Amino acid sequence: MSEDTHNQSAANAKPLLGGRNLTILVAAVTGVLGFVGGSLVSSLDSASPDDIRASIGSVIPGANVTSVDCGVGGDVCEVLIEDTVLYVDRTGRYAFAGSMLDLHERIDLTAQRQEELERFAALTGTRRVAAAAGSAGTAVRQPAQPAPPQNDFGPELSTVDVTLPIENAVVYNGGQDLPVIHVFADLTCPYCQRLHAEFASIEGYEIREYFVDWLGRGGGERARLVLCADDRAAAASEMYAGGNVGVTRPCEECDAEYAGIVEQNTAFAQSFGMRGTPTMVHEDGRRYQGGYAPAATVLAWASAS
Repeated sequence: MSEDTHNQSAANAKPLLGGRNLTILVAAVTGVLGFVGGSLVSSLDSASPDDIRASIGSVIPGANVTSVDCGVGGDVCEVLIEDTVLYVDRTGRYAFAGSMLDLHERIDLTAQRQEELERFAALTGTRRVAAAAGSAGTAVRQPAQPAPPQNDFGPELSTVDVTLPIENAVVYNGGQDLPVIHVFADLTCPYCQRLHAEFASIEGYEIREYFVDWLGRGGGERARLVLCADDRAAAASEMYAGGNVGVTRPCEECDAEYAGIVEQNTAFAQSFGMRGTPTMVHEDGRRYQGGYAPAATVLAWASAS
């Protein structure tokens, strides 16, 4: 595989970025449900959440609508069927299954919501299941996201001795004999991207970012390219932002050399019961009880005794 082809493949698999403050709605439609018919809500100026639940139930019998939130912005309501995200217009007539993008903030609200659902499922030990409309209008259940590479998670530990080689990581503020914060991240994770952006504001600590193939969305392939780059830190930023990065070596060589390292990082993360990304561990073994946090929060946690 050529470098251009490899990079284009990574770009095509580019993750969607999470965020808030909707200003412009774009429906990247993967499916559209037209709510039409006498039993559906079609004449209301503004449907209530109960009306929307009824409309969906009449089109997808047995659908378990777990949430209706009409405060996401614009003239739409966010609807969760199990943990599948749909958007329904305020009349309750049309539903769009796709990505809601905030073009002003350059973020993807749908990806943020899906990431939150994944993290909640990981913390509670439940497996994410999606409900979708089948060809005959019946509910079909299938995994919403691929499971992590293995299912033999270790016990979730509050303290961790990170023994991975420094060569397995992308290092920031290195070579200054600073205390270390270890970060386990997936390059397709929107929250990991946000935490990565905070690294530039963190002084007084060496950051070691270990990439794992956690979400099953191509994070391993991206990690191999980043680790293979001449400037890993710059490559990581570029990969998070655009979904691809140029390398000077043949991609086949990068895959061969770094696939094992990504697998080692992933296996180590599983061994201490990591349930989601990003996960931070202080060099003294303390594990941050949460995922993304702004630099000030990270520094407060790291400096606490």
